[in-house]
Amino acid sequence: YDPSMISKGLFRGFLIERVLKHIFTSPSSALSKRVKGARAGNAKIHRMQQVEVEHIAYAAIQARFIILSAEKWTDQDALFNYQDYYYRIICLIRETKDQKWASELLSYYNKYVADVLKTIH
Repeated sequence: YDPSMISKGLFRGFLIERVLKHIFTSPSSALSKRVKGARAGNAKIHRMQQVEVEHIAYAAIQARFIILSAEKWTDQDALFNYQDYYYRIICLIRETKDQKWASELLSYYNKYVADVLKTIH
């Protein structure tokens, strides 16, 4: 963490990468190096060609939910509102003054997902 550059590393890292891999491929492939599974992944089913800001926001929500080990999904967890979190992330990325950061974030995940999707037979 760099307090002088709070966006450095924001929405990046192992957990969000694996959640995005899960979203774009399948749950069984999220922790493996190769994509495996008998059914088509989400990217193929929904014709997802690239990572959008909404995918990153959704992955951040799923990552938080995973960390909590909650037994069931709810929109509100005590004082934490997932819908508000989702839209705040989208606004943060789209409306940031640091468009270079936002562009690099999307480029990073689009390269990551493209590499992941290459492993699908």
